[in-house]
Order: sequence, then C-alpha cells, then structure tokens
Amino acid sequence: MARTTIFTILPGQGLPVCTGRFCKAAARDPFHSVLILPTKRLAGEIRDQMRERGLPFLPDLVGTPEEVARAVLHRYRPAIRVMERDEARSVFLAVLKERPAGSPLITPDRQPGIRQADDLGILRKVIEARMIDYPACLAELQGQRSTEVGAVLDAYRTLLEHRRLVDSDSVLACAAGAVREAAQRWQVFVYGLYEPPASLRGFLGAFRAGEGEFSAFVPYAQNPAVFADRWEWMDADEYHTIAGEGSGWLPIFGGEEASGACPVRTMRPATREAEVRAIAAEVSRLLEEGTPPGGITVAFPDIRAAAPLLEEAFADAAIPYATATRPSLATIPLVQVVLLAAGIPAGRYRREDVAALFSSPYFRFNAGNRPLTGGDVERLAREAGISEGLRSWERGLERLCARYAAEAGDGGEAAAARAATGRVQAAAIMDVLRRLKTLEGVRPASGHVRALGELLAAWDAPFIPPAPDDAVGAAEEEAWSLLNGTLRRLGSSPTSDQRISQGEFLGLWTTMVRETRLSPVTDNGRVQVTGIRELAHMRVPHLFLADLTDGRMPDIPPLLPYTTEREEGRMGTQSRREKLREERYYFLAALSAAEKEICLSAALAEGTTPLVESPFLRMVEEATGAVPCDAETETIWSARSRAAGAGRAIAGGYMPAAGWLPEGLGTEEVLSRIRSEAACRTGGYTTAWDGILTGEKEITADLAARFGPERAWSPTSLDMYVACPFRFYCAYVLGLAALPEAERTISAADQGALVHEILRGFYERWRAAGHPGRPARGDHAAASAVVRDVARRETDRYHWEGPVWEVVKEQLLGTADGEGLFGEFLAEEEKAADSALDPSLFEVSFGIAGKVPSLSGAPVPLPVPGGDGVLRVRGTIDRVDAGDDGTCMVTDYKTGTAPTQKDIREGRALQLPLYLRALETVTGMNGVACGYYTIRQGKTQNSIVAHDPAAAPLLGSIPKKAMPADEDFTRMIDGAVTAAARAVAGIRSGRFPPSDGIRKCPSYCDYSSICRFSSLRTLTCADAAGDDEDAGRFPGGAQGGDEA
Repeated sequence: MARTTIFTILPGQGLPVCTGRFCKAAARDPFHSVLILPTKRLAGEIRDQMRERGLPFLPDLVGTPEEVARAVLHRYRPAIRVMERDEARSVFLAVLKERPAGSPLITPDRQPGIRQADDLGILRKVIEARMIDYPACLAELQGQRSTEVGAVLDAYRTLLEHRRLVDSDSVLACAAGAVREAAQRWQVFVYGLYEPPASLRGFLGAFRAGEGEFSAFVPYAQNPAVFADRWEWMDADEYHTIAGEGSGWLPIFGGEEASGACPVRTMRPATREAEVRAIAAEVSRLLEEGTPPGGITVAFPDIRAAAPLLEEAFADAAIPYATATRPSLATIPLVQVVLLAAGIPAGRYRREDVAALFSSPYFRFNAGNRPLTGGDVERLAREAGISEGLRSWERGLERLCARYAAEAGDGGEAAAARAATGRVQAAAIMDVLRRLKTLEGVRPASGHVRALGELLAAWDAPFIPPAPDDAVGAAEEEAWSLLNGTLRRLGSSPTSDQRISQGEFLGLWTTMVRETRLSPVTDNGRVQVTGIRELAHMRVPHLFLADLTDGRMPDIPPLLPYTTEREEGRMGTQSRREKLREERYYFLAALSAAEKEICLSAALAEGTTPLVESPFLRMVEEATGAVPCDAETETIWSARSRAAGAGRAIAGGYMPAAGWLPEGLGTEEVLSRIRSEAACRTGGYTTAWDGILTGEKEITADLAARFGPERAWSPTSLDMYVACPFRFYCAYVLGLAALPEAERTISAADQGALVHEILRGFYERWRAAGHPGRPARGDHAAASAVVRDVARRETDRYHWEGPVWEVVKEQLLGTADGEGLFGEFLAEEEKAADSALDPSLFEVSFGIAGKVPSLSGAPVPLPVPGGDGVLRVRGTIDRVDAGDDGTCMVTDYKTGTAPTQKDIREGRALQLPLYLRALETVTGMNGVACGYYTIRQGKTQNSIVAHDPAAAPLLGSIPKKAMPADEDFTRMIDGAVTAAARAVAGIRSGRFPPSDGIRKCPSYCDYSSICRFSSLRTLTCADAAGDDEDAGRFPGGAQGGDEA
C-alpha cells in the first residue's frame, strides 16, 4: 500500500508544492511518476513549464484523469482500443437496430435515431462514473422501461467486451484494472480534483494499492454549502492543510461579508450583445492603460454559446484573444458544402440544395465549355417548375428542353440559341444528379464513405480557391483534414460492417462534424477567453465573469434520460443540492483566480425575452459591496462606434475626430456623398442618379447604336418603357432578369400561355371542320367537345401533379357541375355570332423570322405621323377577326387586368394600336377596332376598347367602349404610333427615370428592390408643376421623327 498524504487546499493554493514534489519524483523515475490535474488547460500549462525548464517527465502521465487513464491502457493493455464518443453513438444505434423485438419504450416509432443513442450515452456516463448496478439498484421501482434500457446497456457492454473496446465512460475502470495488474511502484500526485465520483475513486485507489507514494491536494474548507468531501474514503496516512491567500471568498455562500477579496465591479447591460460589447470596451481600456493582453481573462459559463458574439465584438475593437473553444467544424464553409453535397439525395434533391451546390466556389461544374452556375440551375429549375425529387428533375428538364425546342422552331436565332444552351445545361445538371444518386442505398458505413470518396474524386472536388489570408487558408486546410478524419472514424467504427441507409449515415456524420472543433489557439500573449470551470486553480490579474444569468450559472441539469426523480434517488446520482454545491465550488474557484480586479456581468434580456440574473451575482454584491458601473457599448475603441459617431458629427455640422472615419475615407468625400444622395432624392428626375443619362456621351452613343433605326421594336417593350423607363432600362439595357417564381403548380404566365394555345387550337380545329365563323348557339355541344379535346391535349403536355393541378384543370375543362373556363368562352363567342367579322388568324406573327404563321418575316416599318421617320415593329397578334370587305379587328387575350381606352388615348398602352397599324401596313386591310378578351373564370368577356364608330354595325353584339365625340379612331392610332416614336427617342437619348406615378407601380415588378421610385416625391413634383397633367408624362421628350 502506497504511503498516502492528503493536503487540503483552497482553490488555486498549493500548486507549486504539488508540482515541486512531482518534479523531484520524476527526476528519480520519470516512467512511473504521475501528475493528475483537473483541467486540460492547467495540464497543458504545467507540461509547457516543465519542458521550458528541461525537466524529465513523460507528457502522457501529466494530464486529466481520462488522459492519464488512456496512457496507462496504451502502455499495459495495447490490444484495447478507446472509442471516441461519436463511435459510441454508432454502437448504440447498432444495438438498438439489432434487438429482435425492438425497444418500443426507448424508440416508440421503432426507428432508433441519434437522439435515442445520445440519451443512452448520457445515462451510461452517469452509471459508469458512479459505478451503479443498473437496473438492479432500482429494486421494486424497476419497471418495463428500465428493464428495456438495462438490456440495451448490457448488449452495448457485451459488444465492447467482445471487440476489446472501451469507451470514454469506462476508460477509468479499465485503466484501474491495468494498474493493479501491472503492480508497479508509482509516484502519484493528484491536484485539485473536486469530489471525485466512484469510478475516479477506483482509478486513484488502484495507484494507492501498490507500493510507492500517493499525494493528493484536495479542495476543501469548513463551508458545507461548498465542500462536503475531505477524502476520508482514501484512509490517508497523513492529513495537512496548506494555508494561504484566497480564503476571503469563502463566506459569500454563508451570507457573510467577504474579506480580503480583490475589488469587484458589476454590470447589467440591456442584452447579451451589449454585454459582450461592454466587456470589449473595458478590455480595450485596460489595454490602453498598459495592461498586458495575457493578464486579462474573460470567462463564460457556456463559452460555445458566447463565441459568435465575442468574435464579432472583439474583432470590432481589434482585441487579440486566444481561446481553447474553437469553432465547430460545421461552421466552416468548405465543410458545409461537402455536407450539402452528401445530403442532397437524403434531402430529396431539393432545388435550393442543388442550386447551392452549383453556386459553391468549392465545386466546379461545366456545361459544354462554359461554367454552370447556381443561378443557371435555379433559373432552369424554376422555369421547369421543379421543387424536389430526382424524377421531377428528369421530367421537368425534359419538358423544358422540349418547350425550348418548339419555341426555337419559330422564334428566330435567339430562341434557337436558348434551346441549344438549355439542352447542354440540362444534360450537365442531370449528370451531376445521377452521380449524386450513387450515394443512395443501404450499405455498411464503410461503403457510404467509399461512395462519397469516389464521387468527390470523380469531380476533383473540393476545389479550394486561394484564401484571402493565411488564417483562413490554415483553417480550411485543418478543416479538410479533420473532415477526412471523421470519415475514417466512421468507416472503421466497431459497427462499420452494419448496413445503414444513406440518411442514417448522414445523420451520424453530421453529428460527428458538429462535435468536432478546430484546434485550440494557445497564446499567452493574448487576452484569454475560457469557460468558468477552466479557471479553477488558475491565477489571472484581471478577470471578467460574464453571462451570469440563472440557468447558465448555476446550471442545474434536468433528470437523466429514461428515469424518474424517484429512480434517480434510488440510483444515488447527484441530487439537486449536490449539483448546486458543485456549481458554487466552480464559481468560488473562478473568483479565487482573480488577483487584481473582477468584473461580473449579467444581461437583462435576450432579444425581447427577459433574463433573470444569477443569485451568485447578488451574493457577491451583498458580500463585497461591489461597485455597479455603466455598460458602455459606444466607445472610441469600437470601429462601429467610431463610424456611427462620425456620422452623427457630420449630420450635426461638426468635423469628426481624427481616426473616426474608416481608413481611406475623408470627410470631404463623405460630405459629397451625403449631399449628392440628399439632392438626388428630391425634386424631379433630372440627374444620372435617377436614370437621366442624357449627358453621358459614351452611354448615349452606345444606346444609339444598340437601339438604332434598324431596331425592330416589340410593342410590349415600348409599353414597358412608357409605364416605367427604369424597368425597361433594367430589362432591355442591362439585361437583368429575376428568377422565375418557384411554383408548386402552373404559374400565372404559363397558364396564360396555355389558354392562348388552347384557343388557337380550338379555332384551327373548328375551321378545319368546315365552320367559317364563331360557334352559334346551336353549335355549343360540338364546339364544347372540340375545345375540351384540345384542352386535354394541351394540359397533358405539362408535368404537374397533385391536387392543385387537378383543380386548375377542372377550372379549365369543367366538371359535371359546370363547363369551366372554356365553356364561358364559348358562351361569349355565341353572343357575338352576329358580328360580320369572323375569327381568321391566331397567334400570327410579323417581323420574327422563321415563326409561323406569319404575316411577314421582316419587321414592319410604320411611318411616324408628322415626321419623315419610320418605326420598325415586330410581334405576335393573339387574334385577328376579318370581314369579307377587308375590314379587321385585332384582339389580345388577357388572363389579368387589361388597359383602358384612356390609356390608349394618352399613349400609355401601345400594343393594340401598333398591332392594328402593322396589320394594315402588311395586308392592306382596314382596321376598324381593337379590343381585349378577358379570359378569367367568372369574368370572361370580349370587349372592344376602341373602334371606328362608322364600323359599329359590323361588330354586332360585341360590347364596345363608347368613343369620345371629338376623337377620331384613325387619329387615336396615329397618336399611339407617335407616342411609340417618342418613347424610342427617350431610349436612345438615355432617359430612364422611375415611374412618374400616374399609374401605380405593379406589385410584381422584378426591380422594386433596386428602384428609387418614391410616391411622396412624385406627389411633391406634381404639386410644384401645378395643373399641367401632361408635364413629364412622356419620358422621351419631343416627338421622335427621324430619330425613330
């Protein structure tokens, strides 16, 4: 039996005595001299000090109990492997899945998952630490659930024994057996272990059982609120007390005044973000006063939760800091995208995930000889109506390519190019998705790892671009190495031969990645950031204890998984009182670490949720008379605060202090920007800020060339310009296009196109059957059969599925209870059977080479009234009704809102007049009317918006908008052509202001997020302009004439 000496100490005391004795023992026999310490941080510092002094020792015998236990097993039982916690999780999952009858009380849905495995791991950790005979210890409390849990734990333990494995929970017990078997003469020194549980007691007892020396420096004092274990269970030969400074903190948990403690200040900032920024300000003050960075320590109860706020605030204040708690591997973008790629099959090939993969700089994909971007994938998927599902991608892209090909047949070179590009891009997308499909299936974990490795190798991925700085590059390199390490552990885990689904593999891997962290940054020359428990037995001059809120400090864990309060009591686990005592100890140890000053803080709220301050904070205030201080967050040390202060100074007419502005930005430049912004957001549209580019010679020269006399204009693009020149500028000059809306069913635009195709198909079939005009009332049944058949054929071309699409089809085709939208259309046509103008041409184009049917392959030149120029136009007319005498009418189908006659008269609706004039020019027919045919369920109506009153009898019963007595129909058409020429002149001259406010901006505008339109500004300008309603109406200014 080793001679045993117990030294009782207060936190932070006795360390030099302990390490001095160890160094003497290690000098005699370094191979059997052991130093056991409470934290990895302290162990690391002691090892570094001994290396610097050149002392003989074995580094793996200086560490925490678990670290020393691993070293012992490695030396005396090399055949036993210690599993990591992530491997233990996979073993628990395997055990749960292999149980013949399942574990219904553990996994009610019969699908064991990571949560159940983690819960079992938590329970086993406590059972092993306290060496509990579970579930036998429950006696009469043992029920079906505890029996089931016990059986799973036994199966887990048996599997580990069979494969010569131990986990981190049982490593102490296994190492204790190895120490006893080795029967060596050990020199063991234990420092700072607070109330060790049964397994640790057994490990220490194994060392004491042999010959040698055993010395323990035990935290203890006469304060039952904090200390209850003097290590009498060790039955030592000697007991000593090491007296020293630091005892002044002991009375705080006894309601007494603390004496001899260092000065204490307290802060109560409004939020946790404000708290961290206030700490950053205080740290900056200390640094400016000359305090070395290494003399400052900031500690949190939960350092991982505080890390994001801390990183932002300390970076803003340029504070150099070091922390052992590095970011999780899952926060590194490189790792995130690899996980994303692996998870796409399990996520059912969601459009957002696939597009994100193609958007990543770490993966490079090509379509032909051009890069294929995430934007390309997102656009094609939205156009194809794809949301998720590999089959949906296949069918959707196939149908989209077929649609592109059909449009290429009669849409000119641009349509043909789009079809070719779309075909290549779709093939590239499907190649990537089919490769991802190789990750699917049920196979061993090693098979999943191999499949992922082969996929990444085939793509030569990930591609790691040059890092912006050395720190980012080092983090990416380490992250990639650690990520491969997680895969190796999964592929060689004890249950790697068990077959699991790709989703289960992904869940295990993702959890491992989240729990893996980058290597700690150790630099004693920086501000130290740590957890409160790591402060035990440390010495720091200036200490900040932050986030002292109830639930964080003290943190009293809930009941163990799969147990009740009575069962926990029978198991002999920590009671709430014991847990609270432990929390008091670590708080006391943290206070004892401070040498010069302590600042305690607690935020009042988390967002809008109030927080309750820790009772420990109040106890310290009452025991020490702590000085409250304001939480300053706006300070000169914060770059954000300096910039805000500079802005306030400039706004108030003062010169900001030197260094307050961002580097490279002068006061005059800031003032110039502010003046420009303020001036250009008021008054009329007169500057380049508002899209008036008339003074930019290079730009106007380019516009004149791009939109010159040979340009063929589509009436819809000119309609867009007169409604909002800025919208035209974005769409046609810059070529910006918003992504198509992601639709779960057919979009509004596609539904409009579908209606057009059905109506064209109907009249083509109807006329081919020998019917020259509209259906009469007696033809309703025959016409209904034709339109239904056409509609079915057209709707079958779409790949939509589900109840929403079925409802849409019912609205179009009708049901037994009603005829649907096209029944309404036929009824409307029957009303106009008395018209002398019969439907003659449908979806007929002009000026679009290769498109059929066509009036002219070349653009149609329209003379500009009052000038000697021409306006070349092109387009597709939905419908032309013609009479035997050469008269005609053009009709535009609308599934939405249609313009009014006033819009045509005032030059804001150009489409129908330009169509009619182009039709007259090409065919020599006499245009007498134009109208909109609203095709909308319950509101289907054909309406003539403008007509020649002399031709009214020819139009029959079709509803007609009355023409003003002083308005001539031909002059109205001429006015529209003139307005179009004026718009062209505005485009060529570079006038692209936002809407003038006469018409309300549409809610669906693709460019609203970048538009400078302000209704208040336009109203102000209108008031200043007086009663002149036409002022500024046409952005193009004077008539186009030759300019058109």
